[in-house]
Amino acid sequence: MRSLSMETWATTLLVSGLVVAPTTAIASSSKVFAPHSTSPRIASSPCDKVSAAQVSAVVGYKVPNGIVNVTVNRATKADFETSWVTTTCVYGSQTSVAAAKSAVQLVVGTFSKPFTLTQMERWTAAKATSSNGMKLSVYRGLGVPAFYSSLTVHGIFGQSITAVVGPRFFGAFVETKMASRSEIAELAKLADRL
Repeated sequence: MRSLSMETWATTLLVSGLVVAPTTAIASSSKVFAPHSTSPRIASSPCDKVSAAQVSAVVGYKVPNGIVNVTVNRATKADFETSWVTTTCVYGSQTSVAAAKSAVQLVVGTFSKPFTLTQMERWTAAKATSSNGMKLSVYRGLGVPAFYSSLTVHGIFGQSITAVVGPRFFGAFVETKMASRSEIAELAKLADRL
C-alpha cells in the first residue's frame, strides 16, 4: 500500500512548497535515499530534532519516532530550472490506508533558487486539475508566507500547511480530515526545527 507522501508533494506542487502527490507518482527526475529504518542507524537524524512526544502532543495520540527520507529532485524546464532537496520525517506507519491516516509527516527542504509569486501561481495552476480536487489557499497563521492545501488522490485525502521563506520551505502533512488547520500549523512549526 502506497500512501500520499510529503516529499513527493513537492514533485507535484513544488513552487508553492506544498507536497501534493502520491508516493507512487515520484517523478523519474527524483532520487530517493533509503530511510534509516532499512539502513544502518546513524548517530543522529534530522528527525531526532522533533520527538515523537512533541508530535503526539499536537495530534492527541501516540506516534512512533520519526523515520527520515531524503529526496533530491533535478531541475527541469517545467520547474523553472530549479532543483530541490526535501527531508521528510514520517511519524507513523504507511503500510495500510488505516495506518497512514494516523501518520504525520514533517518536511523541510531547500530550492536551488527562490521563486517569484508569479512563478508559484503559474506552476500551481499547471499542476492542479479537476480530477485531483486540489484546493490551495493562503494560510496566515505562521507569520511567514504559507499555504494550506488539500488533495484527494486515488481516494486518499491529504492536507498540509507549508511555508516558503526564500529558497527554504517547511511544513506538515496528514492524511486525515480529522486534523484542524491550527493543528497542522503547529506541526509545521515543529517541522521548522528540522
